[in-house]
This record gives sequence, C-alpha cells and structure tokens, in this order.
Amino acid sequence: MTSACVGFSGFIEINPANVTAVVGENVTFDCITDSTVGSVQWQVEPEFGVNGSDAATSICSGSNVLLLKPIPGKYEFTSDANTHSLSIRNLSLNDSGTYVCVANGTHGPGKGCSQLVVSRKYRLILQTPVAFHSAFFFI
Repeated sequence: MTSACVGFSGFIEINPANVTAVVGENVTFDCITDSTVGSVQWQVEPEFGVNGSDAATSICSGSNVLLLKPIPGKYEFTSDANTHSLSIRNLSLNDSGTYVCVANGTHGPGKGCSQLVVSRKYRLILQTPVAFHSAFFFI
C-alpha cells in the first residue's frame, strides 16, 4: 500500500503507507518523486516525541512537527535518482507517529505521509499448573 499526494504539479508517493513494527526492529520509508523536485526533507508528527529533531510547522496541518536530522545508528537519509529514503534503526515506542516527506519543486512544496506504529515485544510464557494435593488426617 502506498500513500500518494499531489501538491505542486508534481507527484509524491510514500512506500509503505502504514507500518506496524516492534521495538528493536528497523523500518525504511521511500519517498518517490517526479523529476521536478529540488530538495526533500523528512518531518515527523510524533505520537510521543522524537529525539534528534527541531520544532517546525507542518505544511500538512499547520501543527507542530519535528524536522528529522541524521543521527548515526538511528536516522539515515539516502537519495537515488527520484527515490529519497528514511531509515529508522532500533525502533522505540517514541518513534511512533506520522512521517512526512516534504519535496520542494519548482512549483512549490508537495508532501507524502506514512503512519508508523511501534509496539512492545511480548513473550508468551506457558507454564503447566502446579498440582496441589491435600491430605486429610483423622485422629
């Protein structure tokens, strides 16, 4: 599933559109744009808060968002032709939120969004019940 937006007489597509992951996993979002894009910036509208960011105003909603910066071992940005990727390593609960790819083209900004939900790892431990024996003593 993809998330696509038209916002500047160009095209932006985010793959995948929605992700559910577990604490400790890695995830990569690809922002695919047309050839009119000059620069791409990644933002997040956090559910709980994100490290390595600066506050800004979302082009999408006008609400406060965080501008993501590269952090070794956490946030990595790569670009190849018209694909601009954000990789998030070692997910934590604080990484949950809406990730926004903002592309600035010759006709203004456009955006694509993807929702990330991070949940805890749970281990199911099955134990056999301990048998209790009752003894009756008669005197």
